[in-house]
Amino acid sequence: MRHLLIGRYTLTELRRTRHPRAVRPVKLSTLVVSDSVMRTVLVFLSFYVLMIALCVMVVAGLGADLITGITTTMAPLGNVGPELGQVGPMANVGHLHPVSKCVLIAAMLVGRLEVLTVLARLRPEVWRSTRWKIATRI
Repeated sequence: MRHLLIGRYTLTELRRTRHPRAVRPVKLSTLVVSDSVMRTVLVFLSFYVLMIALCVMVVAGLGADLITGITTTMAPLGNVGPELGQVGPMANVGHLHPVSKCVLIAAMLVGRLEVLTVLARLRPEVWRSTRWKIATRI
């Protein structure tokens, strides 16, 4: 669904470059997608791409080749299958730098829990409200 919304948003923005004053909302079927939903989808995409870039830079910077860095990052973050390069289908990540392994563990957690969920849990307001709720239940 996110890919479809991003594609529709891209087409809408391309049309707006031709007709800057036109009001063209993003539609999904017959429904108009609100700006807050589109903002959330774009924030998700931005942080997902940022997470990929950071993880690839760390893994490749610590001795792996670029193909290995990209595919080794994409596999845990996107919950997809085997990697390519030094960690192909018949190999593992055992030979990678220990910091690379820690980064890949973090990428797997972010991939499983979703990017926005992890970012929300990192906010201090969420921690304060969670502690208060736990303390009132006890």
